[in-house]
Amino acid sequence: HGEVISGQKLMVRHQLFKGNEYAFWLGTANEDCQLDLQVLDEAGKPVHLDRKVDKNGMFVSLRVNPPKTGTYAVVFSVKSKREKSIFWALAYGYR
Repeated sequence: HGEVISGQKLMVRHQLFKGNEYAFWLGTANEDCQLDLQVLDEAGKPVHLDRKVDKNGMFVSLRVNPPKTGTYAVVFSVKSKREKSIFWALAYGYR
């Protein structure tokens, strides 16, 4: 979690294991935001299976089934028309 300038991209590297299914959630307390969330392999290609966005623009979720074990980039941004600085939180789970 943290604070980011509206529209600024952030990246977190994360180890994912083939055979596990992951879910990533990005959220904010600010309404009417554009949230972008991607999980990319080492070649920069998206590996997520599906994406869901809250109609109020407060969260986005991705489901990921990595094709191989490795380090992946979780890239995200939150953009607001009203605020210059936005608080965000990123969480994940697996099974």
